[in-house]
Amino acid sequence: MQDTASTISSSDVSVLLDRPIAELIDAVHDGRTSGPAIAEAVLERIAAQDDRIKAWAHLDPQLVRAGAEQQHQSR
Repeated sequence: MQDTASTISSSDVSVLLDRPIAELIDAVHDGRTSGPAIAEAVLERIAAQDDRIKAWAHLDPQLVRAGAEQQHQSR
């Protein structure tokens, strides 16, 4: 993980999802990414893989996004 101040987009966050959680936490604390960007990356990964994995009985993407945005605003 680079120590730059550049923002990490949701597509870039998807790469972080394969790294130790500490790196993702550092990126949030450093302001390089946000909860909503992480939520979007997770939703994209689920959408790409769930037809094969079928791990979700119910998933409400709007609720995930709203919760992530609410948490982001409360920081």
